[in-house]
Amino acid sequence: MRQITTLLVMILFTAGMSFAQSNDASVDQQGSDNSADVDQQGYSNVAEVDQSGNDDVADITQSGSSNEAFIDQAEGGSGARFSDGSVDQQGDGNYASQDQTIRSAHNTITAVIDQLGNENTATQEQETRSSAHAGINQEGSYNEANQTQSFNYGYSSVNIDQVGDGNWAVQTQNAGSSEATIIQNGDDNRAEQTQSGGNYAGNAADILQSGSDDHTQVQDGEGNYAEVRAFAGSNTGDQTQVGNDNHMQLNQSGGFDAVMSQDGDGNDARLRQAGGSGSSAYLTQDGDDNSIGAEQQGSGNVMHVLQDGSGNYAGSDWWANPGLVQDGNDNMIDLSQTGDNHSASVHQYGDNNTANVTQSN
Repeated sequence: MRQITTLLVMILFTAGMSFAQSNDASVDQQGSDNSADVDQQGYSNVAEVDQSGNDDVADITQSGSSNEAFIDQAEGGSGARFSDGSVDQQGDGNYASQDQTIRSAHNTITAVIDQLGNENTATQEQETRSSAHAGINQEGSYNEANQTQSFNYGYSSVNIDQVGDGNWAVQTQNAGSSEATIIQNGDDNRAEQTQSGGNYAGNAADILQSGSDDHTQVQDGEGNYAEVRAFAGSNTGDQTQVGNDNHMQLNQSGGFDAVMSQDGDGNDARLRQAGGSGSSAYLTQDGDDNSIGAEQQGSGNVMHVLQDGSGNYAGSDWWANPGLVQDGNDNMIDLSQTGDNHSASVHQYGDNNTANVTQSN
């Protein structure tokens, strides 16, 4: 049985002045091969490590003032187990919390929080039956991030990377073989990702945004992929996929709004909005093997697309050659296809154009 605990709390003095310290450190370890390392410097730091099980490692390093960090790791059952954890905070008023629970089945679990700046907040919670990873990196002021994973069979990973001030990100996963990534660069961004499915769902979601953007991704099923790329700020969008093997991509640049929803299997949708501001698009697919390829360039454009059935195509190719195109200002497309195996394309160039296509069988 091996337990290693290292605590370092430093009290600093300058000429003629002493800085009172209110550092607290508490480590409670049970089991074998546990290791904890706490290093605190500054003012009013609090660190707690509570480990119970066979293979736990925890590391907390804090430098600055009013920092708090908690790591709680618990293991149970039989089989290969390992927990890790690490919190590194620098700056003022940071808060970090990790909670990991292993329920055996050849587990490897890791959680990482790294914060630099002022008034940052980060929380992580993992409860798994196979390998899982979570990571939060924040740099700036008043950023908040929260991650939750539970009962994953197979590979599962979440990652949040925020640079700037006033960013907010939440990730929730309850499925196996899932990935989620949020990268925010700038100020006042909001992002939320939720993924659920079977034991080996294999869902993936990705958000990259810069400056006052707000996007949400929700996926329920297996083999789904959702991607958001937002540039130039002030973009909003929601992506929802229910079913299996659906693909969705959203690309927005500067003051656009989009809602994309797919319910069924094997659906593909891609929307690109750029070259202006104030355009909006609402894409909905209900059925199987439907495809939408849409693009809007300019300002004040509106596009409604609804496909209810299977094997419908709005555009010739959802990825390389979009068939629903508006290039100009204040244009509108309203496409509704009900039934199966319909195909339609609309190209509009200039200003104040209107098109309506309805097909049913």
